[in-house]
Amino acid sequence: ETIRRDQLRAYYDSIVYRDIVRVNEVRNQKALGDLLAYCMTNVTSPYSYRNLQEMLGIDIETVKEYLHYAEQAKILFEVPYFSYSLKVQSRNNKKIYCIDNGLRNAVSFRFSKDEGRLAENLVFVELMKRGHEVYYWKKKGEVDFVVKNPDQSLSAINVSYTDALPEREERALLEFADQYGTQVQECILLTKDTQRVAGRVRYIPLWKWLLLQR
Repeated sequence: ETIRRDQLRAYYDSIVYRDIVRVNEVRNQKALGDLLAYCMTNVTSPYSYRNLQEMLGIDIETVKEYLHYAEQAKILFEVPYFSYSLKVQSRNNKKIYCIDNGLRNAVSFRFSKDEGRLAENLVFVELMKRGHEVYYWKKKGEVDFVVKNPDQSLSAINVSYTDALPEREERALLEFADQYGTQVQECILLTKDTQRVAGRVRYIPLWKWLLLQR
């Protein structure tokens, strides 16, 4: 485990140096490293550029630049808030995801298994590989992923990697479905092993959903 972590860490360091620092001539490598480590630790969480600016002591434009470099290097990805209004979309925080769970664990400050976060990150990576346009949504409840389908219909997906499923996960999907009505093609709740249909919501084990994506 330690050897693999060290290998992943070395691989990550080489990507950061080769594809970000050298290509973009980044001078403040400490701020870049701190920003990336913070984002890796907090994958799946909403964040604001202002908070990152205050935490790192660098200006907002630099924060945006560094995140853009990380996205170009394909290690971190920003997911915007879902709204048909660009103004509303830009006013809301974005969420951050990482290209690989192993890489994330090798770099983050956390050493716990962090299963829920990693399951959600895995779902993002799969959706991205499939070429989907991905957003998140939040009102009273939160929908982890809103996927815009090729026919412009919407899929709402929540990830709850447990079988003791909190009611709020289903409630959030139904809240989204109520707001967007017939545009919503499906509501999916990804679980550890639970499989059932409850009204508009399909409960699917994560492992089975991943197989269906192949």
